[in-house]
Amino acid sequence: MNDGGIPLTFSVNRADFINNAYGVRTTDMNNASVLFSDFEVGNYNGCGTGIYTDQVTGFAFEENEFNKYAGGPVSNYFGIAINNSAAVNEVYKNSFNGLSYANFSDGINWNLTYINEGLAYYCNNNSNNFADFFVADYDIHHHSGIQSNQGDENYVAANTFTTSGATWHFYNGGEYQVNYYTDPNNTIATPEYIWNVKLMFTEAENTCPSHYGGGSSLNLVLTSQQKISAEQVYLDNLTDYNSTKALYDSYIDGGNTAEVKLDIQTSQPGDMWALRAQLLGDSPHLSLEVLKAAADKTDVLTESALFDILAANPDELKRDTLISYLENKEEPLPDYMIDLLKQLAGGTTYKTALQQQMAGYKHTYSRAAHDIIRGILNDTVTDNNELRNWLDNLGGITSDRQIISSYVSEGNFNDAFTLANMLPSLYDLKGNDSIEHLYYIDMLSMHQTLYQQGRNTFQLDSAEKADISYIANNSKGIAGAQAKSILEAVYNEYCAVCPDVEGSAGYKSATTINPDVLGKIYGLDVQVKPNPANQWAEFYYTLPDKVTTGSITIRNTSGSIIEVIEVSGKQGQKLWDTRNIASGTYLYTINSAGYSKTGKVVVSK
Repeated sequence: MNDGGIPLTFSVNRADFINNAYGVRTTDMNNASVLFSDFEVGNYNGCGTGIYTDQVTGFAFEENEFNKYAGGPVSNYFGIAINNSAAVNEVYKNSFNGLSYANFSDGINWNLTYINEGLAYYCNNNSNNFADFFVADYDIHHHSGIQSNQGDENYVAANTFTTSGATWHFYNGGEYQVNYYTDPNNTIATPEYIWNVKLMFTEAENTCPSHYGGGSSLNLVLTSQQKISAEQVYLDNLTDYNSTKALYDSYIDGGNTAEVKLDIQTSQPGDMWALRAQLLGDSPHLSLEVLKAAADKTDVLTESALFDILAANPDELKRDTLISYLENKEEPLPDYMIDLLKQLAGGTTYKTALQQQMAGYKHTYSRAAHDIIRGILNDTVTDNNELRNWLDNLGGITSDRQIISSYVSEGNFNDAFTLANMLPSLYDLKGNDSIEHLYYIDMLSMHQTLYQQGRNTFQLDSAEKADISYIANNSKGIAGAQAKSILEAVYNEYCAVCPDVEGSAGYKSATTINPDVLGKIYGLDVQVKPNPANQWAEFYYTLPDKVTTGSITIRNTSGSIIEVIEVSGKQGQKLWDTRNIASGTYLYTINSAGYSKTGKVVVSK
């Protein structure tokens, strides 16, 4: 736990965690390493997690093994759960077996500026899990998502998936589509049960080398030669990144987003053909904000002209935020156009190629910088000046907050507040993010008061304790994580942190039987006819022995709940009125007595 008052880290190597509700649980403790450890995940208060992180970045979670503890009760079991890492990170070469959710992602797990830079999963092995990779639903959790490209055309993700019994190989409930790169000839490494994930086939290789073992001599505290090598890797890839980004920026909106937006906003009805030609000329490099501005200009751009412009920019269509905007604006696009645009989402363009290049260079230089930063923090004495230099080199709001913590640890609150007050303008913090920043400033002010009065967090007065409790209960960001750290470390007030999943669909029993299989054993069944459906669909259900109530939940492709149908009696039928339901694929799950069964129904008009 970290209250934000000092830059800290820790390392775990070759440890055994047996029947722990949390093997490793860390909050705001960046640059941690957990390597070559075994986790037999236990249970407490409704869940168990091998590694749980909140507001943590720069980590190395590699070559660990995660299994459900054999004697654990029927419940949810998680391998690695990551919340709000907000930067370039990876989970690498771990093994997960017999878990509910092997890898669980929630919150902002991408660079705040580019969705193609963020959390990536490479070389992990999965077996007997309910879900191998699960990204929480953003409409429930406000923000959710990981790096939009998992791998690229030159580097496959190289994860393996549960061969039988899985409900989800890769469920993506995030704000935008994930492109998953895999070798079509490697069936065990190609996910089959996916949601909001587009498979991208390439025969590129990824040999999955060990970073800290298997012949590698990399140390947590780098030797002089290792540090020189890491610095060179950083510089080479940073140079390539900056060169590619300069080219990318010159193409985006013709190199001037503000000017293009002004052209759209000041255009007149007679300018339709000229504006259409201008925007198509800048395609496929139009930004999200320019496309939204064009969508609002209904007095100039006809629906057909707008469709042409949107279709020429498939990269942005993979964002649910844009599709939702087009569906819900004052004059929404027709359903058939929306359906066509969804089919075009994620097409490969020159813009895609540039984004992939940038992400690859960013990933490589970030790994090198993280290696150096971990070395500094794990050394006998932390050199704060060198630490700040490398955090500044790495960049991003998570690095800036670590720089602020280093100033706080030295009692240098002038520089701490100067940088903290710049964050809203540097990272365009608005709405909820702006509110979270105010909580962050409150925590920083508390540290200043304690420092000036010669006190620490063990000596809070009643008013300060109340303020901390308020922030812990209301902040979903870094300030809330810091406040919870104080409550738990100082006041023994435990804060429940079960990853937030609905229902019992992922429950694992002591024998790790998949819930769908377990439900079938006890008599749970559901079928839907006709499928595809047009005006209506009828669910034929059977409930488990001695059970007479349950529910059928229907979701759309974004994971949003469309309808919940209550059922009763040992057997029966329930009619679903689909006359006002848009064409598409829907997921239905029947839940009863802790058992579940899931299927898909297609609505076709």
